[in-house]
Amino acid sequence: MLGVDSNRCSKMFKDWSLKVLLNGRLRIKSYKQTIAIADNDLIDNSLEDKNWEHSKLNNIKINNKTENSLDRVLKKRKS
Repeated sequence: MLGVDSNRCSKMFKDWSLKVLLNGRLRIKSYKQTIAIADNDLIDNSLEDKNWEHSKLNNIKINNKTENSLDRVLKKRKS
């Protein structure tokens, strides 16, 4: 890092990143796998219900499984 002394640079990449992982909360069902700290709006995980009720209320479409080419071929064979 330019302009940062070596002690602060090593803390930035070693100690502080470890604290983020320990104190943060990993959003498990998020496809981006983000870590959010100290912001309740980000970490309330309202879309992580099993029934997806909140997403239905907000008209958010959630695609649980994307269809791949193998699925399309199997559908054609069944019909």
